[in-house]
Amino acid sequence: MKAKRILVITLILILSATAAWGQDWRLQHLSQSKNGYLYRVSSELEDPGPREFGRYGGHNLFDQNPATCWAEGAGGPGLGEYVFVEVRPGERNIHMMNGYHKSQALFEKNNRAKDLVLSMYVALFRPDQTTELFEGYDISRYGAAKRVSLPDSMQPQVIPFPWDWNDIERFMDKAYDAKAKTRDLAFVPQDVQKKYLLRLEIVDVYRGTKYNDTCISEVWMSR
Repeated sequence: MKAKRILVITLILILSATAAWGQDWRLQHLSQSKNGYLYRVSSELEDPGPREFGRYGGHNLFDQNPATCWAEGAGGPGLGEYVFVEVRPGERNIHMMNGYHKSQALFEKNNRAKDLVLSMYVALFRPDQTTELFEGYDISRYGAAKRVSLPDSMQPQVIPFPWDWNDIERFMDKAYDAKAKTRDLAFVPQDVQKKYLLRLEIVDVYRGTKYNDTCISEVWMSR
């Protein structure tokens, strides 16, 4: 998908502490999109259950169809709701179609994300936590989070990737080495897949004229 108009977003540093290598691992279950990227959303509107795709589910973020959307399912405007999406080494642009793009009217009636907090994670595969529905990963946060402000527009937008890939990969290597030295029996080095995850958290919204659900239609990455 090609953006007709690219909008560069200002990055604001909001956190500066970096966790010690391998000290903050936690389990995260992830799904796989049709284009092969791992993802997970915190909630969705009208969630039909784990075995079905909901009308407003996270899978809509990756279907290359702006007429579908992810709508968060929390009470209120969805502040604090988030999506994890895989980002691959060397990808330097985060593309978004903010809001519900099925029509101009639905775009205006539903909330749109105004500010997001971006966080970067390294992830190591957990075969013992993988099922037919989800893949299990131990994840550890890298570096400082970033806050970005989005214009209230139906135009495709691009956020420059705000971290240095060389530094992220050094962090991954040290975190992997630290994990390998533990006595975690679930950590089998020859089975470990290394992945990188971007977390986009909604922290402010443009309010819709009718509904209080915050929507995002598409997210994708590029080099």
